[in-house]
Amino acid sequence: MRRGKSRNIVFDSPMVARLGGAIAAIALMAVLGMAVSGMVALSTQGSGEAINLAGSLRMQSWQMASFFLAGREGDAGSSRRHLRAAIDAFDDTLIARPITDMLPGSSETNLAASYAVIAQAWRGDIRPKLLSATYETNAAMTSQGQTHAILADMTGFVAKINHFVKQMEQATEAKILVMQVVLGIALVVTVLVVLLTVYLIHNGLVKPLHALLAVTARAGQGDLSVRTEHTGDDELGRLGYSFNQMAGSWPSSIRTWRRASNRRRRS
Repeated sequence: MRRGKSRNIVFDSPMVARLGGAIAAIALMAVLGMAVSGMVALSTQGSGEAINLAGSLRMQSWQMASFFLAGREGDAGSSRRHLRAAIDAFDDTLIARPITDMLPGSSETNLAASYAVIAQAWRGDIRPKLLSATYETNAAMTSQGQTHAILADMTGFVAKINHFVKQMEQATEAKILVMQVVLGIALVVTVLVVLLTVYLIHNGLVKPLHALLAVTARAGQGDLSVRTEHTGDDELGRLGYSFNQMAGSWPSSIRTWRRASNRRRRS
C-alpha cells in the first residue's frame, strides 16, 4: 500500500509533471530532427543517383549522334551496330528505377511534365530516326540533309534533357531546404524548451528552496515571526505551508512550556 501510494504521489506531482513534460519535449524535438534528417538524407541520396543517370542521357545522346556520323567514314556496318547498342542503352537509362522513383506521383508537376516531354521526343521522333538509320544503306547514312536534321534534332533533345536535369537538381535542393527549415525550427523549439526548463527549475525549485533555507536559518537564530511566502500545490509549496503552520504554533508551544516550567519551579 505504501509503495503504491508513493508512486501516485510521484506521478501526481506538479513539479515532476512540469519537468517531465519539458524533458519529454526536448527528447521529442531531438527525435523529430533526427527522423527528418534521416528521411531527407535517404531521399537526397536517391536523388543524387537519379541526377547522375539523367545527366548521362546527354552523353549518350551525343554518343548516338557520333555513331550516326561515323557511318560517313566508311564502316557503316560497325557504326550501325554501335548505334543500335547505344539506342538500347538509352532506353534502359530513360526508364531506370532511380529516375522514375524521383518523379512525383502527379503528372501535372513540372518535373513529371519535363520527363514526359523527353520520353515523347525520344520515342516519337529521335529514336525512330536513329533506329531507321541502323537498317539503311551506307549511302543513306551519309546523306547530308539527314545528317543536318539528326544533329539539329539532337541539339534540341539535349536541351530538353538539360532542363530536366536542372529541375531534378532544384527538387533535390528543395528537399534539403525543407530539412534545414525543419531542423532550424526543431533547434529553436529545443532552445526555447531548454530555457523554459531552466526557468521552471530556478523559479519552482532553486529559488523556493533558497527561501526556505533562509527562513529556517532565521528561525534557528530565534526569529519566531519568520514566515515563508512560497506556498502552493507543489512539494516545496506544501513544505512552505507546513513550515508556516509549525512556525505559527511556536508561540503557543513556548507559552505552554513556560507555564509548565513555572509550575515545576513552584512545586
